[in-house]
Amino acid sequence: MCNMKQNMGYRLGRYVRCFMDRASAGERALQRRGIPCWMTKIPRYLLMVAAAGLLLTGAFYLFFILVVLALAVLFLSGISADSENDECLTGYHARGPQGPGNYVAGRKVGDDDEDLFF
Repeated sequence: MCNMKQNMGYRLGRYVRCFMDRASAGERALQRRGIPCWMTKIPRYLLMVAAAGLLLTGAFYLFFILVVLALAVLFLSGISADSENDECLTGYHARGPQGPGNYVAGRKVGDDDEDLFF
């Protein structure tokens, strides 16, 4: 019936073609009973819409995963850029080397040392 050496896509295509042949036979039988042609094609169209919906859902999930990975890479590169930076800090920094606060020339100043700012 089915040679196992055949390509997986070929086998899937054969199964789909068999399924559609059976559906077509069912459509012809319903048409012989007097049901209009457009009514007998509704299940076929529903299957096509379901297949397209599954493909779109998979594409959305792939896009979402790629966006999350891109954000993770950007976040990690931002962290590493901050830790390797040797510039002198001036102004308020939430993640300074000595904790959050105001810095002048890389040194943390308290709230009472406001005269050091220009």
